[in-house]
Amino acid sequence: MSLTPKQQLDYISAELKRCDEYLTTLWHEDSRREVKGRRKAVLDLGHKIAADSSISFEWPDEPCHPRLAKL
Repeated sequence: MSLTPKQQLDYISAELKRCDEYLTTLWHEDSRREVKGRRKAVLDLGHKIAADSSISFEWPDEPCHPRLAKL
């Protein structure tokens, strides 16, 4: 069973949300780099699916480092 583009974008949004939640808690730069790489790959895939199916897809920028969050 294949998913519709809308369902695919729902899965991508859930994965992006999970990546953003990790980025608000991770301090170690190597860990942050891995999550940022995954986030970028998933975000690029979301934009490609949205462009191919003419669906609007926007996602906010990545959250700042937890050290800077309360400044």
